[in-house]
Amino acid sequence: MTRVTGTYSNGKVVLHQPVGWPDGMQVNVVSESGTESAAADICINGSEWDDSPDARRRWTEWFDSLQPVFTGEEVSRFENVLRTVREEQKALSAKWQKKIDHLLK
Repeated sequence: MTRVTGTYSNGKVVLHQPVGWPDGMQVNVVSESGTESAAADICINGSEWDDSPDARRRWTEWFDSLQPVFTGEEVSRFENVLRTVREEQKALSAKWQKKIDHLLK
């Protein structure tokens, strides 16, 4: 799936960038204006997102049923790796900021 933007004008959507689609290709257009029902949240399968209390309850039950990815020693090793990476990133932060500042001048 390719996501592109466009502007609606005189009954047509004019895309903001060129695409390599064949003529006659069907597309779905979703308004992002928030003024129409088309702006509702849509699931990946195209159905409308169910935000009812019952749907939230079912989702919460499903989420709570998931098993942890890491347990015991695995969690400790993972947290240690994260700490190490964070410290490495902190050390590089000033260098990256100088490069960004140079690019923006």
